[in-house]
Amino acid sequence: MRLSLVILILASSACAGPHPWSRRDLCELDREGSTAAPGPGSWLGLLLRGWDRDTGRATTPAVDCTGRQVRWEAPALSCDDASTTRALLPDRPLTDQDVVVTPLGGDEQLVWAVTNRYASGDGLGPAAVVTVKDRRLIVRAIGTLRANVLRARLRLEPLGATEALVAEGENCASADPATCVRAARVMPLEGDRFMPTALADASGACSGPAWFHLGREESERLPSGWRRRTRLDAAMTFGLEGLAVDEQIVVQDVDPRQPNAPARLFRKAESRLEVRLRDGQLVTSGPSLWSRIRAAAE
Repeated sequence: MRLSLVILILASSACAGPHPWSRRDLCELDREGSTAAPGPGSWLGLLLRGWDRDTGRATTPAVDCTGRQVRWEAPALSCDDASTTRALLPDRPLTDQDVVVTPLGGDEQLVWAVTNRYASGDGLGPAAVVTVKDRRLIVRAIGTLRANVLRARLRLEPLGATEALVAEGENCASADPATCVRAARVMPLEGDRFMPTALADASGACSGPAWFHLGREESERLPSGWRRRTRLDAAMTFGLEGLAVDEQIVVQDVDPRQPNAPARLFRKAESRLEVRLRDGQLVTSGPSLWSRIRAAAE
């Protein structure tokens, strides 16, 4: 409890100063006399060059307002990233459902325009910090984000001397909530861009992307006919040194022939994964608890 309080204090103090992006003007859009809250069309027109308001279509490939193509690039692809399938869904007009907006407080908003969707359920597109000033929209920082789209939530968190874009979302295999996996992408701000980042182990070798599972469940059939459910719940905290992921896993056995009977506890485990920012690199304290539990079960 004391450690959690210290982390919260550090996070609060890191947010008290000016943001790294506070004086940068990357792109602007004048809204032609409108003083209403920006709508999806305004956000798409701001973040995407060549977006056609009449057809709703972006260019192929999409280009962000700074002139960069919207692509998922290294270092995120330089080591294993299980979320990175290359199977794109067919191109289509962009709609209100392709814009995710999160207020940051004051005049700032976090905006994600999802220009591409993948068969895996995640989406890709420019995400930016935007200042809303009367009739002007001003981009302060931007990057290409790939994350889960369903029930997506964006936020900024302190990370060492900079900040990070954190994008949480879900990916569901069916309408059953038990099939939903909740995960978060972490993208540190470097200069005026949020950058895809890989995690390194203590030796400097790549151990995976900055992609953290926060909620997932798997089930397997036992020789007895019972089913074994493995459930992960995790929470992230951020501070001056880096971030921490507190993981809890509960493994229970259930009898399908008695659906109303209470599950039997087979195993329960808790662990803290620490990720430190060192010389611009995210260094992890080890593998996740989920990977260790699943490896032990094989």
